[in-house]
Amino acid sequence: QAWIRTGLSALATGFGVARFLNETMPLWMYLAISSGLVLLSAGAFWLAGWRYGHLHGRLKAPDLDMTPLWAVRTASAVLMAVAFLGLVGIILDGLG
Repeated sequence: QAWIRTGLSALATGFGVARFLNETMPLWMYLAISSGLVLLSAGAFWLAGWRYGHLHGRLKAPDLDMTPLWAVRTASAVLMAVAFLGLVGIILDGLG
């Protein structure tokens, strides 16, 4: 969960930089900052799925109610796709 929160924070910050600082910074600077944050968010989403997979395998016990592994990995994949689509949007908006 912590990696998902970190990824969502980085994604929101990257979108915020792209939206609100694009007129106050040079093009290359705001594209670099916002793109870096969005890529960081995609990495955090990937790490969320990877880390949960390791923990899920080690903590299997009959008395633990855990989120199914497929659900976490699906959510991570969807969030990674959102991050990459957002990155494409930021770049196209900056160059267009």
